[in-house]
Amino acid sequence: MHVRRSFIALLLAASVVPLAAISLSASPASAQDAQGADAGAPIASSATATATVTAPPAVTVTAPAVPTVIVPIREDAELMPLHLGRFLEVEAERARTQRFGSGALTMVAGGIDIAIGIGTFAFIDSSLAPNDPDRPVLTALSVIPIALGGAVFLGGLLSLFTPSPMEHLFEAYAPIAIDKNLSPAQRLGRGEGMLLAASESEHGRRVVGAVTSFVLAAIIAGVAIGIGVDSSDFPPPNNAILAASLAGVSVVSIVQAIGALWWERGPAEIAWEQWHSAHEPVVVQTSKVHFSPNFAPIRNGAVGGFSLVF
Repeated sequence: MHVRRSFIALLLAASVVPLAAISLSASPASAQDAQGADAGAPIASSATATATVTAPPAVTVTAPAVPTVIVPIREDAELMPLHLGRFLEVEAERARTQRFGSGALTMVAGGIDIAIGIGTFAFIDSSLAPNDPDRPVLTALSVIPIALGGAVFLGGLLSLFTPSPMEHLFEAYAPIAIDKNLSPAQRLGRGEGMLLAASESEHGRRVVGAVTSFVLAAIIAGVAIGIGVDSSDFPPPNNAILAASLAGVSVVSIVQAIGALWWERGPAEIAWEQWHSAHEPVVVQTSKVHFSPNFAPIRNGAVGGFSLVF
């Protein structure tokens, strides 16, 4: 009986050794788990396990580059009325220079017309007999350039001493621009309103002048046609020469009227367009429609067409 118990105890002692070996040869993951649970606890009765935890590499996150937005500095509202006053002053000086130059050129043109009329009158007086039936009519026609040239010369002379509407506008707005009894918005609003009113008035005068030129051109053209058809007062070739001259004057008047109506702009109109375009909200057109003709020569002819891109 004692021998059997000793044999069983020997078998149990022999089984402890492989169990300890298995415990010592455990996987690193098991050792790490044990280390995490209790770093100082023994895994076996005769050995301890040490685990080294390596931190994961740091991940560097690069933020996307933020575009730099340049924000324009907003003009001080207090200075805006002064800016408008300075703008009107520059335009008034330009209108004054234009007035002096145009007045001088107008006086020269009027003097030329007067000289032509005087020369024509002297030629008729010396070449035609006193009892010539055409003498009164030709003399009256020679007086027309003298009268028109005198009117043109007088207009140029008056323009030298008459301030333009743009100059009047600056003189009227200058005290308002520095009036401290009004807010900057009120001063600016009054100045812009005065400039807009001057622009509209100038536009109206330009339209009236263009329409008047059209009417005058039509009258002159009618007179030219009448002289060219009826040769009783002016026998050929005098009627043809006079009719051609009047027709040329009519064409020039029509061309001037077209330019004044569609293409030309007065000083106040130009000033208003510049000021308004510099201070209005900017709208960018993302798409445009392009319409262009195409023409190309080919053998024994040519080919043409139109292209539309949008």
